[in-house]
Amino acid sequence: MEKNKMMMIVIIILLVLLLGTIVGVSLYALNAIGSGAEAEADNTEWSVSGPAVRLGVDEITKVPLTSAISTNLRISEDGLNHYVRINFSIGINNTNKADSNELILKLQDNEVVIRDAIYQILRNKTYEDMANTEEDSLRIIKDEIKGKLQDIFQSNLIVEIYISEIAY
Repeated sequence: MEKNKMMMIVIIILLVLLLGTIVGVSLYALNAIGSGAEAEADNTEWSVSGPAVRLGVDEITKVPLTSAISTNLRISEDGLNHYVRINFSIGINNTNKADSNELILKLQDNEVVIRDAIYQILRNKTYEDMANTEEDSLRIIKDEIKGKLQDIFQSNLIVEIYISEIAY
């Protein structure tokens, strides 16, 4: 009888330890998932030549195009011609005023180069590429434009593309 009581106490202690471990692991996992969701929801973090830098709205100067770009897309799977009209602004990291002001002037003086780069990107897209709901097609296009402009102007101060109008 004494052995049965002792065995029961050991089993209860093991169950309490097991339950505590399960609760601890669950709380840790939920906390890790919650932290990831917060990072995804905050879209003001960009990589600027090195570790990620958090920029506020006031630290980004928006340089708009003077007018929208309209062009035809590559022929779609449906065999039809589709067109796109897009207008956007280029987001520049302005934490270093001298460098950002120099880049802004360069962008404004070379709008024809920017427009040509955008034409090259968009003319290689199909309607399906633009309207893809399974992938974030706008994010893909914005990243492609940003990367192309960073290459052309040799600058990581270009941190975002803000689309103000798009129709296809």
